[in-house]
Amino acid sequence: MFSKDEIRPDRNSIWAFIEEFPEESSDITDARKAARELGVQPVSAHTADLLRVLAASTHAQNILEVGTGTGVSTLALLQGMEPGSAMTTLDIDNSRLQRARLAIQNSSHGRKHRVRTICGDAAEVLPRLSQGSYDLAFVDTSVESAEYSVLSCLSLIKSGGLLIMHNALNQGLVAQPTARDPQTVVHRRLLQEIQECTHDVFVSLVHSNLGLYLVYKR
Repeated sequence: MFSKDEIRPDRNSIWAFIEEFPEESSDITDARKAARELGVQPVSAHTADLLRVLAASTHAQNILEVGTGTGVSTLALLQGMEPGSAMTTLDIDNSRLQRARLAIQNSSHGRKHRVRTICGDAAEVLPRLSQGSYDLAFVDTSVESAEYSVLSCLSLIKSGGLLIMHNALNQGLVAQPTARDPQTVVHRRLLQEIQECTHDVFVSLVHSNLGLYLVYKR
């Protein structure tokens, strides 16, 4: 609580400081460079830090990532995983996936884990995966496929597992009541519907870059 005499800090300054605070490893920096070259928007440095902490604190032994990109979030998750853990990561774009594979191969963390990379559409790949077999799932897909990927991953994670949705606010449009485009409406409805499953999940909408939606499966 602030007293009347205290100066309230500027919220934008606070978030700018938080986003600029992380110091990234060289392998993630290289993956970011690859993302810029391919026109891909990866997770922010702050979000990457948070992913690493979540992977470590949940002791996830089996992680699923939908939307590899060039490997920024992949490497962050791998850094938080215990040696010998497994990750399955998929992306629909082979050029992005090739850069991610190279980043994983060149990373010491990538060599400590069993990493399976899959090139394919989530709608075709996810139904082939074993339900209830993942400790953590990270979804960072296009706006069009986000709803399908999130709902599918809820079935793929175990009870006690964690689902993380990136860009949960659809570039901030979900927070604007006047935004009524189809994809924003879908995002807004998805967040609400999952939140209402009070007997099945705990949720938290986190202000990190484009917004993270954390869903703990009870």
